[in-house]
Amino acid sequence: MNRRVRTILCVFAFIAASLIGHAQQDSALVALINAVRANPASFLPSLEQYKTTARPLARNKKEFDKAYAEIVARLRQQAPLPPYHVDEGLMKAAWDHCTDCERHGLVGHFGSDKSDPGVRMHRYTSYTTMGESCTYGHATPAMMLAAFLVDEGTPGRGHRENMLSTTYTQIGLHVCGHPRYGTSVVIDHAR
Repeated sequence: MNRRVRTILCVFAFIAASLIGHAQQDSALVALINAVRANPASFLPSLEQYKTTARPLARNKKEFDKAYAEIVARLRQQAPLPPYHVDEGLMKAAWDHCTDCERHGLVGHFGSDKSDPGVRMHRYTSYTTMGESCTYGHATPAMMLAAFLVDEGTPGRGHRENMLSTTYTQIGLHVCGHPRYGTSVVIDHAR
């Protein structure tokens, strides 16, 4: 993605995040994830919108198209899933990492203190089965979730699997700013 496009996206993401407070985005994203779990095919129009905006920016359009086709087929066939339950400890762990990414410009799953998702989640919970999903630069909850579901470039589509998991029952997340991409989203899953 060239520098000018990235700058424009960051400005747009910052404006959108300012208009919709991060706490409201947190609540909206949890509600959207659970709505998609209840009726997976209902998210197909949002995926189409995501494709329109994200595909032109994709580094590997062939990989994007493959990942997009996979998730469209899966959501068309996916049976409803039970909702995630919000866990305050997971919310705190997600908040820790998201704000760390915001302060230090981090991307990925390792904190500035070298913590990994398990370390952060164990600060607040005793879960033994855990996963984490992170994405950056998306201005709305729908585009954030679409990025996790398409998940191009991620081996095994781990973020997608986390969103549609039957293994995880608990969720905690946080949306905050990012100095390079405008927004950060961290979602912690557990059982």
